Amino acid sequence: QGSISGGPVDDKSPELVTVSPNNFYADLSSKEKIIISFDELVDPISARSSVSILNQEFKIKVKGKKLVISPINEWEEGRLIEIYFDRKLSDYQNNTIDVPINLIYSMDGYIPKNIIHGKIIDINNEVAIFNKEEYEEIFDVAIYQVTDSTLNLIKVVQSDRNLNFKFSALKEGIYRIACVQGPLIDIGLDQSSKRYSICSKDI
Repeated sequence: QGSISGGPVDDKSPELVTVSPNNFYADLSSKEKIIISFDELVDPISARSSVSILNQEFKIKVKGKKLVISPINEWEEGRLIEIYFDRKLSDYQNNTIDVPINLIYSMDGYIPKNIIHGKIIDINNEVAIFNKEEYEEIFDVAIYQVTDSTLNLIKVVQSDRNLNFKFSALKEGIYRIACVQGPLIDIGLDQSSKRYSICSKDI
């Protein structure tokens, strides 16, 4: 007699299966819930610590493989409802997601269509070496809008497992991009203590 083996070790990251309503849905009702389904059970603690929605008050419930996001009262009108899960989101075996999740909704029928995406170039192959040693390197990538020679921070996303990044639903304008190793605190200060990169040309 003995304990059952439980099968092979789970080293697979949770994968997004469905989202309801679909991403970029532009006619969300004021109290509508957003349901996100994965292919395996999601750790509730990681879900709560990894999610953010700017300028909105919300609550999140974890029901097995599903996450349910709803407003505390109502979604605030006149703003995009931009739900972002960073790469801390994991299953119960601490397998974190490979790609951050960005869901964007609107209540007034309009979502900007502009996208800026790219890849962090690993010139010295340092990140690849770290990843071979199973050390997960994540960069914060920030996008700034240029207004009257002033840089205004718009949003920050994380690089995915292949060092790609993507900004969606951007308004017309001129932008610049910077990234730092780990969490971005202040790009001016981070340059002296972290690996960083700046795309200084206007986009």
